[in-house]
Amino acid sequence: MDTGKGVEFGKFATNSVRAINSSFARYGLLDGRVDFYEGLFNQTTRKFRERNKDGSIAVLRVDGNFYKSYQDVMYNLYELVPIGGIVIFDDCGQSRRNSCILVRLLCGLQD
Repeated sequence: MDTGKGVEFGKFATNSVRAINSSFARYGLLDGRVDFYEGLFNQTTRKFRERNKDGSIAVLRVDGNFYKSYQDVMYNLYELVPIGGIVIFDDCGQSRRNSCILVRLLCGLQD
């Protein structure tokens, strides 16, 4: 089903773990601190949080396509970003920006 915006419903931009792994290795970034979680945000962010309950995220980069994707990331991972940490939203249109604002309001987060 075509959404009329050049995007076919149910089709998402994907990268293979192998290709991403290769890019990290090329820049010397592949070490014991790097884990890859393959799948959709609503599955992978929960998995990451369960495995890293006591950890923190210095830089959280989010590149999602939908309002719900940004909500999943914010609800599940934002709390792991410490004061001074960085959150980067890629291609953050108004609806995705609204999602982030809503989560921050519901969680009582301030600038």
